[in-house]
Amino acid sequence: MHRKIFLRVSLLLALPLQIFGYAHNSEAHINSAVMLYDLTDAKQVYQFNSNSPFIAASIQKLATAYAALNTLGKDYQFSTDLKYQGQISNKKLDGNIIFKFSGDPSLRSTDITKLIISLKTHNIKYIGGNVILDTSDFDLQNYGPGWMWDELDDCYAAPISAAILDGNCVSALISPSDKQLATVSLQDKLYLPINNNIVNAGQNDIPVDIKMITGNDKSYNMTGSIGKNTKAQELKIAVRNPNQITANKIQRILKENNITVAGTVLFATQQAGTLIARHKSPKLEQIITKMLQQSDNLIAEALFKKVGQSYANASGSWQNGHEAVLEAINKPEEYIKNTQLKDGSGLSRYNYLSAQQIIKLLRQIYQEKADIKIIQGMLAKPSKSGTLAWLAEQKPTIELQAKTGSMSGVYNLAGFFKLNKHKYAFAILLAGNDANKNNMQHLAANILTKVVKIAKDHEKQTQAL
Repeated sequence: MHRKIFLRVSLLLALPLQIFGYAHNSEAHINSAVMLYDLTDAKQVYQFNSNSPFIAASIQKLATAYAALNTLGKDYQFSTDLKYQGQISNKKLDGNIIFKFSGDPSLRSTDITKLIISLKTHNIKYIGGNVILDTSDFDLQNYGPGWMWDELDDCYAAPISAAILDGNCVSALISPSDKQLATVSLQDKLYLPINNNIVNAGQNDIPVDIKMITGNDKSYNMTGSIGKNTKAQELKIAVRNPNQITANKIQRILKENNITVAGTVLFATQQAGTLIARHKSPKLEQIITKMLQQSDNLIAEALFKKVGQSYANASGSWQNGHEAVLEAINKPEEYIKNTQLKDGSGLSRYNYLSAQQIIKLLRQIYQEKADIKIIQGMLAKPSKSGTLAWLAEQKPTIELQAKTGSMSGVYNLAGFFKLNKHKYAFAILLAGNDANKNNMQHLAANILTKVVKIAKDHEKQTQAL
């Protein structure tokens, strides 16, 4: 049986407007909030349920971007330093080398390789001491409060450590074979304990069905099936011990470059030493653009902890990150109260924002100095790719830039659009028992259409005055 859900709102003088009705195969209950604000005239145009708190999801990245630009500046760069302790003679270092990590979310193994190659330029082929990894910029609580335990094996919920390397993820290639079980191989030459229970199905056209759960012993249990003529499938896996994986990778790269280490890999903090080489990330403006347009969770969480570190002058943590972001976005004239921002990406189910609070944040972005106002230009546009690709199919007739936020039973959309001479900020928040993302997107698109209609009517009334 098909049922329709109708969301009723009122416009200006309580004129009724049916915003949306849609049907699907099961009964759903959707809570919603909508707010529209005329930035040009500094005037609220419309609101429905705008003070109610909703799970923020990735809309939260707007607050993270604002706080990072406000605290660190658009030209900030993460750095990864390679230093040494001791004396160098006859291609031998009588001492230790130190890697100082800063939580760079863009750091890759190729960058570590370049740092290690620089040892040769300093005439070091043999290290008599240890390899020391300094990861003290962030605390050791790698998972955010309120993250879902059954999502932690997915790369979008990768752990956040100071030593972020290759996104704290590894890739497994799953291929059909002539044996009972499929072939599973790790593409980056790392050992992880994988229990392979993926069977080879006889049918050529059987769909690939692979599931993975981390066992209590930190092993990865893969189950499912793959057709015998199916192409190899790549499965990205979030590592569970990022510091140890980083240590393994550094040991491997040292060996590949024929640099011998007499000692072992140790973890220590605040190690003095002589700088050998430094790798710098892209500038913060580029990093945040990627975070917003691709809704990159890893970047958001690294920035959250980095802002917390700067704010508290201590190792970045979920707590001081929370305090730092709230401090940054709370202007005296635009105080955003009763807000929970427990992480930087919106993965946490403990995060809550109202439509009114989101509009206040968008207003601050719009009114801020150029270095923070650039967030507007970083937001995604409806196109063939990116987080607003689905909206491009609706062929919007407006100049739109927005941030999406979605998780099971949640879909949010907020940002800016322009009509004629007026620019608007809008927020659409949806939450309910419908876990079908396409349904939620369809609902958001229909509400957006009606919100634009409200803005057009508002402009006509404004011109008539």
